[in-house]
Amino acid sequence: LQKYILVDGQTLMIIIGVALFIWLTISRLDKTGIGNNNVNKLIVICIISAFTLILGARFFDCFWHATENGFFKNLPSLVKEVGLIKAIMGEKGFFSQGGITFLGALYGALFGYVISYLLIFKHERHNIIHYLNIILPGLILAHGLGRIGCFLVGCCTGIEAPAPFGMYFPYAPIPNPEPAGYINPHTHTVLPANLYEAIFLIGLFFVLIFALKKHQTKVYMVSYGIFRFLIEFLRGDSRGQVPLLKDISFLSWVSPSQL
Repeated sequence: LQKYILVDGQTLMIIIGVALFIWLTISRLDKTGIGNNNVNKLIVICIISAFTLILGARFFDCFWHATENGFFKNLPSLVKEVGLIKAIMGEKGFFSQGGITFLGALYGALFGYVISYLLIFKHERHNIIHYLNIILPGLILAHGLGRIGCFLVGCCTGIEAPAPFGMYFPYAPIPNPEPAGYINPHTHTVLPANLYEAIFLIGLFFVLIFALKKHQTKVYMVSYGIFRFLIEFLRGDSRGQVPLLKDISFLSWVSPSQL
């Protein structure tokens, strides 16, 4: 039997982030005095949201890459060849076209939260944002730790920059084939954009926890939206293109995340 279980830095940071999210969310819910019954309902909502988070993270990234590489044009012939299930889940199917993306995860989680909340809390729908304010800081902390994980494995890197601002990522995953304009972090020093985002998110977490009593959701949506739009200009990895905008010269620079 293998003596040790080995995990990469990103997986380790995700595990720590999820554990802290669960602990922080439950402790914050307990302090609100909403009662064990409501806490249990919100835990169920969080579990449902976690499932839709994973699905959204995968779906959105696969959708952009599938659109970009012409997957949908070949989908009818692929269905005839291998069947519908394998055309979606198989080795060459839809869910093999990309990896994961945080914004897809966020949209998926919010979708799962809203739908499950409206079904479970039929008579307390006015509290939908109030409870989200309680849950959201833990998600932000987990996201920040996840970006530290990105730094450790070398994904989500930035544009080329000389030292000391830029650095090599010798074990970073490299797309095959490399898309046009892609900067290889094995051979070029690049900005650690992943670390910049981690610092922003962890800083935002402390602001929401210690400086704000309410409006956490609004502050997060606006501040992270602006930050993410701007840091996309510093990203040097494969960002994908927006199908309807990539052929319009003055909008071709817009990435899916910026949209």
